[in-house]
Amino acid sequence: MNEKTAIQVFGDIKALFHDNKLDDALEMAELALQLFPDEAEGHYLCAEIYRQKGINNDQILGYLSRAYELDSHRIEYIGRLAERCFMEGKLDLAISYYQEILSREPVVWGYIGLGNALEMKGEFNVAALYFQRAVDLNPNRSDALLARLEKIRLKQLNTLIVIDEYKKLISDHLDDGQLFDITKLIALLYAGICETTEAAYFYQKVAELYESLLADYGVENPQIIHPGITQSTREGQYGCIRSVNEEGIRGWFFDMAAEPDAPVALDIFLDNKKLGTVVTDTVDTYVSAIYGVPVRCEFSLKWSDVCLDGQFDFHDKTIKHLLTCQVSGTDQYLLVMADPVTLELLEEWSKYGFIDMSGHISDRYESTAVTDTAEGEEDEAVVEPVAGLIADYVVTKIIELDDGLKYQYEKIKDGFDISYYLTKYPEVRKEQVDPIAHYLTVGAAKGFDPNLEFESKYYLDNNHDVKDSGVNPFYHYTVSGRYEGRPYKPYAAAERKTLGTLQTLESRAKHWLTRDRNPLVGKSILSLLLDKFLTDSTSIVLSVSHDNAMSGVGGIQLAIQQELELFNAEGYLYIHLYPKQPLPILDFAETARTFYYGMSLNGTWVGFVSSDCLVEVFSDYSANYSGDKEWLMLIHSLLGCNVDSLLALHSAFKFNQAYLWLHDYFMICPQYTLLRNDITYCNAPKIDKAGCEICVYHDDRVKHLAQFETLFGTIPFSLIAPSAVAAQIFVDKTTLPYKNVVVSPHRYLEKTLLPVPKAKKHPEIRVAYLGQLVGHKGWFEFEKLAETFGASGKYKFYVFGVNNPEVKHITHLSVHVSNTDPDAMITALKDNAIDVVVLGSKWPETFCFTAHEALVSGAALVAHKDSGNVVALIQQYECGQIYDNIQQLVAMFSGGAVDQLLEASKAYTYTLKPGVMSACVLENVN
Repeated sequence: MNEKTAIQVFGDIKALFHDNKLDDALEMAELALQLFPDEAEGHYLCAEIYRQKGINNDQILGYLSRAYELDSHRIEYIGRLAERCFMEGKLDLAISYYQEILSREPVVWGYIGLGNALEMKGEFNVAALYFQRAVDLNPNRSDALLARLEKIRLKQLNTLIVIDEYKKLISDHLDDGQLFDITKLIALLYAGICETTEAAYFYQKVAELYESLLADYGVENPQIIHPGITQSTREGQYGCIRSVNEEGIRGWFFDMAAEPDAPVALDIFLDNKKLGTVVTDTVDTYVSAIYGVPVRCEFSLKWSDVCLDGQFDFHDKTIKHLLTCQVSGTDQYLLVMADPVTLELLEEWSKYGFIDMSGHISDRYESTAVTDTAEGEEDEAVVEPVAGLIADYVVTKIIELDDGLKYQYEKIKDGFDISYYLTKYPEVRKEQVDPIAHYLTVGAAKGFDPNLEFESKYYLDNNHDVKDSGVNPFYHYTVSGRYEGRPYKPYAAAERKTLGTLQTLESRAKHWLTRDRNPLVGKSILSLLLDKFLTDSTSIVLSVSHDNAMSGVGGIQLAIQQELELFNAEGYLYIHLYPKQPLPILDFAETARTFYYGMSLNGTWVGFVSSDCLVEVFSDYSANYSGDKEWLMLIHSLLGCNVDSLLALHSAFKFNQAYLWLHDYFMICPQYTLLRNDITYCNAPKIDKAGCEICVYHDDRVKHLAQFETLFGTIPFSLIAPSAVAAQIFVDKTTLPYKNVVVSPHRYLEKTLLPVPKAKKHPEIRVAYLGQLVGHKGWFEFEKLAETFGASGKYKFYVFGVNNPEVKHITHLSVHVSNTDPDAMITALKDNAIDVVVLGSKWPETFCFTAHEALVSGAALVAHKDSGNVVALIQQYECGQIYDNIQQLVAMFSGGAVDQLLEASKAYTYTLKPGVMSACVLENVN
């Protein structure tokens, strides 16, 4: 390639592109750019190849921008650049590029592109003008263009014409008797067609138009059908009560400044007495039709969910009562009933059971007794709670038990967790029955569990004799099964499954092996590339990790990407190597010659290269080493690496210094999270101790540590730890030699006391799990939390990450953190107003990006006692709570511990500051 001219090289690439050999074309184009970085054609070709492959790569815009910068006269370059800016929502840039195109040549596609961009910005008048010019220039395409132009002109129509279009829709609802929809449609259509800029003006016209609209459709007594639309104390918020009937209170609330699909939490009040909290979580079909997108604005409050304390004065007919709502966590009030609530109206509502018109507020649920009252006895409205029930729960409905069930009742009551049962099954609390009696007569048959540990359905499914006999599962376990060693929970099923599939890492590695025919980079190409890059570099960094960090999204990958930028800025050539064959252990091949690496130079992937080729080329360079260059080795991960190969590279390179990051505990054990049999933290015992010998990874570890003794005995590493926790564990648990240990966190937190505590944005407590759905990260415990409390109404559970667990009561939100969008997780947590993040890692995290992201987003932490640096963060910043086991975790959520945690967290905010990271290497060099 180096003997050809740029025109010849890019001509060959074009030929491959036109033959649809896109992979070959892309590989050749990227290599060509290393040789001819100032050729605009090369950058344009790379962008075209990515586009043709259908890859929405962030690099496309970069390639096109560079091509335009190098050659601004090529109109096709500007056209592609304008199109790309439009696709990525950079409308102002797209408009400027299209205008530049049209200033040179009045092309149809330029007018269409400019019209599209202006339409997206809402500038319909100008957009229509440019579409008209496109029609004039190309009559052959007039049908399609005229249809598009007509669509644009519809958006130009005068507001009153649009209102006329909606009159038919309104009249249809009148015919259906849905009079309450008039109020909603009239109020919201203004916001829908005019957006927020003129909505306030049009809202003032609602009252003027309302009576005339009703008159047009012959509705009598329009004053009775009052629109009831009122404005909040904050401009742009509107709402009304649509109906109050036997189902409850229904209405709508709309905030024109918010996203149409964003639910709003509201507190509903009668006078100053709170009736309950609702969420506008229902999409309204008619409003959505107006906006063209789903709009969540409807709410409903069922009478069964109304809970009032105190009394009202319903005797004075002159008193006017107000039904209002308040945006939860704010002081923004909205009078949602335009007319005061009269005594007559309250008397009507009293039929639905939530108001006692004698002056008392009734209990939340109607008290009824199952058993008949004997003649002459007084009918008691409330039955005293049975022994052992929680203090705030009163039984009002008696379930009769025969002598056999009474006997079972006495046997199981000590092991029955009433608080857990009522929390997990809120329908039982609503019925106000004895939960133990409910379990014996109804609950067990439905698969309900009597406590956190015992699973009724699992017990019956795994003990068929008990299932066939019809005996209550928990009673059988209590009196017999536990003494027989019967399985009563899926040991948790996750742990049993883990133990059942355990293999040594060496055995597991056999299933990882792949056979590919990827071409290798030879000595001549590698030498050519190094010559090219070293022309502009003063020094070299050789970085090693377990995968291609330039395309990864994990913590190590992001650290390497940022490290690349750091060293490039200092003039270093950054060479990154990773094993071509990924493995869960070290590569134990006897010779370095059989080992292959993937390779990138300054972030650009070069290809695969053999270890012996690298050693030969690096030896040639080191022979001519001038002495004024700094050559550094930086190891981030050794998974899949070959120790003999690394030693050969170190010898060939003649590095000045070598550094090794302690991102995990791979240098202590091949099970780099230090989980014995993948279940519990082992505390890294010595290999001759029973605590290690009972682990399936013991033999792997013996062989593994022998390799590391050779590596550390040959290369004098300086160690970099992302936390003091990681550094201390390494120092305490290994005898490997090293020069020194430096603690260099990836990020720092800055804690600030707020002048005013943060307001809560929603009624429920939102709880999140972040990242991979794996046991050692606490996934199974989080799943149990969602199963236990998901239906309670107090909590809402989320998973943020790539994989969707598809579990009941858990909402999945896809998040992709990258070097170009490092704050994606923080943004997602903030947007969804997460209150608590559960970090259940059972191994000592060395840093934990997610903990830092959670705190910056405003969430508090709940963490397992063995989660390492997460515990250290909680102790340092007093920003969370720590639990020992699943029982303690559930107790936190069933009691008031989480509420107290949230109350305390409202007073502070956190800011993420960049850490020193590998800059400590530069400090040491300088």
